[in-house]
Amino acid sequence: METAVYQKVPTDEAEAQMLASADLDDMKSHRFEDNPGVRRHLVKKSSRNQVTRTSNSSPPTSSIKKRTKSDKKVHEIFVELNELIVDKNQDMRWKETARWIKFEEDVEEETDRWGKPHVASLSFRSLLELRRTITHGAVLLDLDQTTLPGIAHLVVETMIISDQIKAEDRANVLRALLLKH
Repeated sequence: METAVYQKVPTDEAEAQMLASADLDDMKSHRFEDNPGVRRHLVKKSSRNQVTRTSNSSPPTSSIKKRTKSDKKVHEIFVELNELIVDKNQDMRWKETARWIKFEEDVEEETDRWGKPHVASLSFRSLLELRRTITHGAVLLDLDQTTLPGIAHLVVETMIISDQIKAEDRANVLRALLLKH
């Protein structure tokens, strides 16, 4: 019985630190084992609720307090719809026909002025067309191009690959995309 007591007490400080780290490593290995029969669903907590500790002496600080006023600022999104039209001289040009800031605004054809802002709505047929376009159309995300001609060239090539346009129409579509908006 006396030998058991002597085995638990470390003889010097280096040995005590080694034993403490060995115990922590042993606890970590059991804590993070992946036992399929005992596996639980992970619940991810919001980053707003996380508490960070910089040192043992300082009190915990919330990550919410570290945010600046610029992070809380709401960013407006501006979207515009341009339609390709042919004028009296048979010249093609892009004309802005609708825009969205918070609400939709349409250009009134008679006066060529912006109409009253209103809540935009989509028909079921439009939603089906949107789904078809996303699944079968040319959708390009995360491009390496930084210029409009480079982006237009990639769009045209993707449209040819997805059979949206014919290869012989490449020049006409590229010319139309690069017209002044």
